[in-house]
Amino acid sequence: MKKKIGLYGTCRISKLIHTDLNISDNRNYENKNYEFIVQPVHYTTSSTESLQALYLTENPNPLKLLSNEQKDDFYFYSKNREPCNKLPLQLDGYVFEICSFKYLDFITENIRFPYKSQKYNYNIYQEDTDIIKSNFEKIINHCGGKPILIIPPLIFNELPEKMKNHRIKLTTILNSLSTKYNFKIYDISKDINNLGYENTMSDFFHFKDKLVEKITISILEWSEKNVRSI
Repeated sequence: MKKKIGLYGTCRISKLIHTDLNISDNRNYENKNYEFIVQPVHYTTSSTESLQALYLTENPNPLKLLSNEQKDDFYFYSKNREPCNKLPLQLDGYVFEICSFKYLDFITENIRFPYKSQKYNYNIYQEDTDIIKSNFEKIINHCGGKPILIIPPLIFNELPEKMKNHRIKLTTILNSLSTKYNFKIYDISKDINNLGYENTMSDFFHFKDKLVEKITISILEWSEKNVRSI
């Protein structure tokens, strides 16, 4: 039976490129050993949103569909529209891209989401270290000892200094938590710096296919070492 691995994050990890992978009917990626489920519930950037998505993936509750003018194809669990993936999912491994301190709390809906919506009132919050630590304790407990891979924010020389410093701070927190909880870190920044910014990045936020291919290989290798045997 194929192992199911959830990829919680942004558009950066919702596309995989490898000759061994096919796109399934529900727009996931699969080969004979794995099914990689991309954005299992919705787009996430912070530990707060990742925790919410994790809860909804495996303990689904009806949510209203949130949308915005730029992003109309996020998959939310909704009483009016089901996402690509039938919920609840039973996952064997987890990949979380944690790339931001910021999240929006949509007040009346009690939903956390990284983008503004004209439909709902919201408050903007910044996670501090204590919140991130608390969220990770809940994530680790919820995953029940199954393998976890964390992808920290991108750091490269071309970034503005303020943005780079925020990302360095978050990466430092994530590295500390990986030591405490013994999960793996995959730092895509090293691939960018090794292969060169011009060869890997379309802009500060989006990848060229060459980098997507490298990321896919790294996720497959992690899966072989950590997920296949469980």
